[in-house]
Amino acid sequence: MVKNLLREYGEDAPVADAGKTFFTFDCNAPANTIPYANNQQICRDFAGGRNIRVFDVDQGIGSHLLIEQGLCRPGFTAVGTDSHMNILGAVGAFGQGMGDADIAYGFRWGRTWFEVPPTMKVQLNGRPGPNARPKDITLAVLRVLGSRGGLGRAIEFEGELLDSLGLSGRITLASMATEMGAIIGLLSPDEEVLRFLRERSGGAAMERLEADRDAAYVEEVAVDLEGLGSLVARPGSPRFPCPSRCLSAGCSSKSTRRAPYSRWRPGGSFSTPCNEAPAWSWPGPGYRGSEEGKSWRHSLDSLPGNGYKMRLE
Repeated sequence: MVKNLLREYGEDAPVADAGKTFFTFDCNAPANTIPYANNQQICRDFAGGRNIRVFDVDQGIGSHLLIEQGLCRPGFTAVGTDSHMNILGAVGAFGQGMGDADIAYGFRWGRTWFEVPPTMKVQLNGRPGPNARPKDITLAVLRVLGSRGGLGRAIEFEGELLDSLGLSGRITLASMATEMGAIIGLLSPDEEVLRFLRERSGGAAMERLEADRDAAYVEEVAVDLEGLGSLVARPGSPRFPCPSRCLSAGCSSKSTRRAPYSRWRPGGSFSTPCNEAPAWSWPGPGYRGSEEGKSWRHSLDSLPGNGYKMRLE
């Protein structure tokens, strides 16, 4: 992105607003090759000369940091080079992943262009069973919509259930709008989410955003979650979930038994490894945590041999 900006706008090109511009390194953290390390240093050098804040390799995933640092709030628009920037829909904001050239333009001029997508509503009905987690609810939605049900659309999620998900659960649902083909998955922030954002933003004023009473939708879909249990998805696509009991009881799909799409969820929190993946294993050098890197450290510290210290000291 920096190379695009300097090539197109000159070596001394400023950014439109350094206070709204950030760098994060979350796809290779820490860098696993010399070229990646060099690219990250180019970004640090560019940022240092323009007073741009850098969230370095131990800070977490950029789209999550926008929420955790109180930088993105209801009604905001944010863009970045992450295909899952649409997790910001979890707090009622519009997030969009874009290419390097588009982001370079945004850095330089502080604006970009969008075609407003048509909007569909997904109504979540019923009360899930006691073992259902936000990832299971998300897979249940995918079972109805498939990977193209929200193609090119904005999805508004509604239902009393949403207020019980908490912020990490909302992030889980919003983040997988991509797997539904959607541009964005929007959830109206409840008071718990607003309180979190006010604290992280230093008391910024904000209010709950809700759909207009007379809002028009291109489609309305109801998803029945009554009694929903835990789910896993057959490999190849999360749109083919089946009850997790099929793993132990035997399933017609050999690939399901071999490598299920597990309940380890995007947007996890401190409790995720302990409560939702009791048999999880070493996450590998590319694993990143959220909550300003704390989940990452917490998770690695919990591994036999204290993996975090082994890797970073």
